[in-house]
Amino acid sequence: MGGIIEFLKKYQEEFYTEFEIVDEDANTSPFSVDQQLFLDQYLAYLETKLISQADDNVEVAEIITDVKLLREDLGKATKKNISKRFGVIFCKTSKIKY
Repeated sequence: MGGIIEFLKKYQEEFYTEFEIVDEDANTSPFSVDQQLFLDQYLAYLETKLISQADDNVEVAEIITDVKLLREDLGKATKKNISKRFGVIFCKTSKIKY
């Protein structure tokens, strides 16, 4: 089990690197309203696709929950927090067979 956790951590680090925000205010500010709307639109699309494939799949249900929570927090969390969580979602979706 420890090997799987380390494997997932590596993926999370890789995805976070892709989504990392380098703005000076990344640790203190949320995304702009336009950026929040764009991210929300994408997350809504992702949620719809995942729901259509859920079929009692616990992993997919967990990702759907993550997406819903992230959508709720778009205007409340920092850019860094959002991008990190976005990376975790992408890591989890990479394990799903479509």
